[in-house]
Amino acid sequence: MTTEHDGVTNVPDEEKDDTEIVRELIVHLLRIYPILSPTMLQSGLGPYVKPAVWRPVLQDLIDKGIVIEDTETVITPRGRYNTYTKLFLAKAA
Repeated sequence: MTTEHDGVTNVPDEEKDDTEIVRELIVHLLRIYPILSPTMLQSGLGPYVKPAVWRPVLQDLIDKGIVIEDTETVITPRGRYNTYTKLFLAKAA
């Protein structure tokens, strides 16, 4: 049963498919934590959401321009090169 509260329409999870739920979780996590690595995103989604499920959903969000994936290479204070992948929302939603 769909409900509306304060202008927000809520559809119960049992009426959504897994892809839609994972999509909402990813966007929700990126609203709370504005910059995440894919590993941190996996931690936020929990151990029961497998990468085989959430990675295609994340790629779809990136392809649609909702999420931006950026790679940054930095030199550590000890002179090592580290490459980081950062995920963030394209705009504050």
